[in-house]
Amino acid sequence: MKNEMKSINIPEGWKKEKLIDITTVIMGQSPPSSSYSSIDNGIPFLQGNAEFGHRYPTPKYFTTSPSKISKKNDVLISVRAPVGDININNLECVCLGRGVAAIRPTNINRNFLFYHLINCKKQFEKAQQGSTFKAINSKDIGYLNILMPPIKEQQKIAEILTTVDCAIEETGRIISACEKIKKGLMQELLNYDVPPKGWKKELLTDNTEILLSNVDKKVKDNEHKVLLCNYMDVYNNEYITNNMTFMKATASQNEIDKFSLKKGDIIITKDSETQEDIAKSTAVIDELKNVLCGYHLALIRPNQKKINSVFLSKIFESKRIHNYFVRKVNGITRFGLNQSTIKQAHIIFPPLQEQERIAEIFLTIDKYIDEEKEKKETLTTLKKSLMQKLLTGEIRVKVQAQ
Repeated sequence: MKNEMKSINIPEGWKKEKLIDITTVIMGQSPPSSSYSSIDNGIPFLQGNAEFGHRYPTPKYFTTSPSKISKKNDVLISVRAPVGDININNLECVCLGRGVAAIRPTNINRNFLFYHLINCKKQFEKAQQGSTFKAINSKDIGYLNILMPPIKEQQKIAEILTTVDCAIEETGRIISACEKIKKGLMQELLNYDVPPKGWKKELLTDNTEILLSNVDKKVKDNEHKVLLCNYMDVYNNEYITNNMTFMKATASQNEIDKFSLKKGDIIITKDSETQEDIAKSTAVIDELKNVLCGYHLALIRPNQKKINSVFLSKIFESKRIHNYFVRKVNGITRFGLNQSTIKQAHIIFPPLQEQERIAEIFLTIDKYIDEEKEKKETLTTLKKSLMQKLLTGEIRVKVQAQ
């Protein structure tokens, strides 16, 4: 591996070491395929980084004929494409397949090494070779230069980064728990085949205006400047708000009159490359200025005296309605819905006040999930910054003297 540290000043008290001099590198070797098992028979077997999680691997197979072995607390690295994913073995014993290598620290803090190797992914990617499968070998790993502070400072740096990692993981668990709760609520509150007492079952067209947008992304001199809410804006967001950034385009006056978005509108993906991605929905919950519904989308404008838009948007996410659209799509390689199919969807809904209460539940939980996602993103950005500064000595940490 090429020396990537020639231009880096070594901080006072730090030293540069080759990985081979401070660790033992164990390259994986797959056992006979006849020894594989998906049940607990033998020892866990890692075939590659497909089983890598955020920090610890999750083996899917076992083997009764292990060859190369990783011990608990070894740092693991994927050595076949995608190269350079890093993990830690938290199991007592794991068999290493040829797509994985174990790096066993001998003269370096394990967690410091873990974070340092994460920071070296681009170097491993530059070193990979091969035509069919890109890979790195033991020399590529062993000759990696490690910028290494004294052991106490290594421990302190690792503690800081581990603390941030734990916060990221905890935030991720909160998000997962909230999404699980939300899924359960949708099943409980929305997924009816037969209307409960006081609810109605009617055609979507009885309560909405349905428009299929034909507004393209082109900019034409003879048209008016507009903003477009496009396919990915709908696909990636459960709500359309006025703090989003929309694409600049142009449209005719007729298109502006017909497809300008209003608060309370719903948009669904009319076309998709997969059946499962059809009819993804979003609700417009803010007043927008000069924003039009773009191509490959259907604009659904409910009668707001009868239908709450957030409630209806969630109805589109329910299993019954989703399955209806999946069954009704046209196409082989690309799938689409026509206006008639959308109109003929049956929706089951309660009185407006009950819809509003259900909508408020989902607005509250979605807001909380978004806040936690933003928090996780902030923590992830912080971690990247800290890794860059702490692992190069740009920022030094204080350690207590013995």
